[in-house]
Amino acid sequence: MCTSSAPIHSHSVFFAFISSLTPIKKEDEALWRNFLNSAEYNNRLKAPEMFWYLSSGLDIMPLVHFRRDNNAFPPVDFFLYSDAGTVFNDPENLQRRIKNGQPLALYAGEYTFYLKQFIPLKLQVSSKNTELLAFNNSVFTFLAISPEGSHEEYPLLLAQLRNQELLQILKSFGCSVRYICTVTDGCRSGENPVCPNEIYDTFLPVLTRPGYWITDHFNSDKPPEFAYYSEFSGWGHYDLNDTSYVYRISM
Repeated sequence: MCTSSAPIHSHSVFFAFISSLTPIKKEDEALWRNFLNSAEYNNRLKAPEMFWYLSSGLDIMPLVHFRRDNNAFPPVDFFLYSDAGTVFNDPENLQRRIKNGQPLALYAGEYTFYLKQFIPLKLQVSSKNTELLAFNNSVFTFLAISPEGSHEEYPLLLAQLRNQELLQILKSFGCSVRYICTVTDGCRSGENPVCPNEIYDTFLPVLTRPGYWITDHFNSDKPPEFAYYSEFSGWGHYDLNDTSYVYRISM
C-alpha cells in the first residue's frame, strides 16, 4: 500500500505515482483514462495493497497464489513487476492482436489466464523533481490479465527498470508494498547481477509491516527476521521440490 489512505485525487501518493505515467501512443490515452477512472479500480487505487516481483520476467504464478479470493493473505490490489530485460519480443504486434480482440493466453501450472490490455507508458516528471529526473521517460507497460472463465481483471504494471531503480522511484513517491517476491529472480539475468535475496535489506524500507517475502532460494542463511509463514509447491526452480516459501516480516 502507499502511505496515504486518502481518496484518489492529487494528494494520494499512489495516484501521484500512477498518474505520472502517460501513454506512449496517443491512441491509448482514452484506454488509460478509463482504467484510472473506472469504478472497478477506483477503490483499489486509493491505498492499494501491492505485490512487487523483482526481476520478474512474466511469471504469473503470483496471480494464482495471491488472487483476491485467497483469504490466507491480505488481498492484492495491484501487481508491480520490474525487469530490465526483454519480456515481450514483439510488443507492437502483441498490442495490435489484443486490440483486435485476440487476447494472449498465459499459462501458470494448470491455470490459464488471458492478457486483455497492453498499454505502453512512460514516466513523466517535472524538471524541478531532480530526484527522479534521471528516470524521466522510463518505460512501463500496463497489463490487464483475467483468469480463464472470469471477468475479473488483475492490474499489473511492468517497469522496464532494474530493481534498485524502481525502488528509488517508489521511495520518492512515498509508496510501499505488502509483498516482495524473488522467486526465479533473475540472479543471472534481467540485468540485475546481484541476487535481491543477498541485499534484501535494501528493499525492506518500502515493505509494509507486517510484510511478506516470497522466494524459492537463499544463497546464504535465511535472515533471522524472516519467519516461515507458508509455502507453494510447483513454483520455483532452485528447490529440489520446486517449492517457494512465504516469510512474514514484522520488524
